[in-house]
Amino acid sequence: MVNEYIATFKPLRPLALVFKQILFLAKLNDPFLGGLSSYGLILFLVSYLQFRTNHFPNSSGGESPFSLGYLMFDLLQFFASYKIYMLEMTPAHPQQPSEKNPIASHTNGYQLIIKDPLNESNIVTKPLKKVISLESLIYHLYYSLFHDTKGSLLEQLFEAARINGMLEKNMIIV
Repeated sequence: MVNEYIATFKPLRPLALVFKQILFLAKLNDPFLGGLSSYGLILFLVSYLQFRTNHFPNSSGGESPFSLGYLMFDLLQFFASYKIYMLEMTPAHPQQPSEKNPIASHTNGYQLIIKDPLNESNIVTKPLKKVISLESLIYHLYYSLFHDTKGSLLEQLFEAARINGMLEKNMIIV
């Protein structure tokens, strides 16, 4: 299914690779330690891409009209403007497109809910205990783009993630 998403959304692979590195640097990549799994990250990004579906052609179309830098900025801006711990994401299966909005809010406490499109009762982010840290990371990344003018976009993002990871190491998450 991941390969079908990659075929549908051309920017998914590079966005996923960059965010995997960011999560690694921020020490939020290990689900056994309360971080976001790789599959959870893919579904997180797919939900965003499906939400922005009017900007992205499907696999029968062509390339996205936007640069990856723009998409990265837009994604950070989008999630920095929400309380990520109050979002529920249900990406549509690539074979069964849906008109339903893949991102909605919920009131089930402080958790990011990402449902598996193959089995919606499977909450992929159930082990995600560091949701506040993830929200903080996204905000920190977005904020750093406006205040750090040294280096490329990726250098700025990776440095912000590294700093966030150092802060995370000193925090106690219950």
